[in-house]
Amino acid sequence: MNKLIFLLLAITLGTAILLPVSCQAQYENHLILRKSYKNKHHYLTGDSIRFKRNHLETPVIGQLEAIGEDFIVIRSEVFPISEINTVYFYRKSFNFKTGGSILQLAGPAFLLMTGFNALINSIRPIWSRSNLITSGSLLAAGLVLPLFQVRKYKIGEKFNLRIVPSDPETHNRK
Repeated sequence: MNKLIFLLLAITLGTAILLPVSCQAQYENHLILRKSYKNKHHYLTGDSIRFKRNHLETPVIGQLEAIGEDFIVIRSEVFPISEINTVYFYRKSFNFKTGGSILQLAGPAFLLMTGFNALINSIRPIWSRSNLITSGSLLAAGLVLPLFQVRKYKIGEKFNLRIVPSDPETHNRK
């Protein structure tokens, strides 16, 4: 009987302590990068972000510590969203830099393999026009592909940043 009472008391106290903490953690602001009516990216506290401010050339990189009503906090420094000029987004689904490096190696490797094959089989000319075009296109694709790893969103007419509160009581008070 004592174990049952202790178990019920532990569950009641645990619920009383954890319920307000979990409810409080659910209500936080969201930083949203929008293009007209469509949300492009959604940031929460703890997400990593990289952006450039209006008057500085070096980008700010870090994790969002807090999202206020019109500012964000990164590394205990407050940044108003009105100062943000460009937001950088790194694509993670495919590694464009590694793919580009592989294609940069594949272009000359293809040219060497076809040249070696032509020497073994006594084919003249060693490098045909089609082999040079194929090798050059692989090399060019390898040089261009890493540029697609980072997407730049310039804040202005097309893209804008919004902070949306998730607490309905806070949102309704305004």
